[in-house]
Amino acid sequence: QYFEDYYGVDRDDLIIIEGNGVGSGVETDMLYFRQLYDFVEEYDFTDDAVYREFCDMVDIQNYIDYIFANVYFTNMDFIMEETKNVVMWRSREVRDNRYNDGRWRFALYDMDSMEWNLGEDYGVEICAQIDPFCMKNDDEDITYNEDAIFAALRQNEDFCKQFVLTAMDLMNWNFTPEKVQPHLEYFRKNLEWRDSFFVVRPTYAREHLANEFELTGTIETVTIHNANEANGKVRVNTITPDMNNGSWSGEYFTDYPITLSAEPAEDYKFVGWGGDIVSDEPVIEVPVTTGGLDITAEVEKIN
Repeated sequence: QYFEDYYGVDRDDLIIIEGNGVGSGVETDMLYFRQLYDFVEEYDFTDDAVYREFCDMVDIQNYIDYIFANVYFTNMDFIMEETKNVVMWRSREVRDNRYNDGRWRFALYDMDSMEWNLGEDYGVEICAQIDPFCMKNDDEDITYNEDAIFAALRQNEDFCKQFVLTAMDLMNWNFTPEKVQPHLEYFRKNLEWRDSFFVVRPTYAREHLANEFELTGTIETVTIHNANEANGKVRVNTITPDMNNGSWSGEYFTDYPITLSAEPAEDYKFVGWGGDIVSDEPVIEVPVTTGGLDITAEVEKIN
């Protein structure tokens, strides 16, 4: 019902793989799931054509969001390859609707074994240091980066770039203490202990990310100015942060350039970028340089 209401995928056209079986559909739908692992075992993902073909099978942005959320929250009761606490879904047929494209997507499921959620005995500092990329859980199963799909994707440079940029986007915006706190309050969590996880976690998560993806650059501050959000917004990679105070800052590795997209409001037009970058193109890719970046989006009303 949820997938039908929220994503517009008719329940009769929906395949859900839950754990080791079919949660919605018919038993033969497991063949679609097994095709993913057959594909990653057979092909070389350093070949961009192979990677693009896999992207036709899986919504890669959704996959990255899903994996990094589990990594960041230190969910140690989750194993992709053995389908433990994993929910995958897709439409059986390919239709015009965005989510009826036959690609696999992932849904967060059974998140109550996050270490910071259970580990009062260890303290928040210890829980925040956990690196799920390479740490096995208590059952001595495979690590996150030993999963066949992740290991295959990790060979492709485009995937690595997208993963690192997305991870930094999420840490810079979605997972900040300011964004997380109202959600914890809604679920009546003990903010005095648990909210501090989100204060200290970024320091360790950035280090884990650099180790996993062999990053050699530095972390620099990127500041975007937008004088009036009513005139339009600025998209940074995968996020559209609020700039109610006229600006927003985030941290990014110098290893990869960021993508900025100007999104002017109705009756407004984009004029250009100013500051450290001068361009009249609404979408630009900007190298993150030592010392950081300070960029202004200029928008004006259409006469």
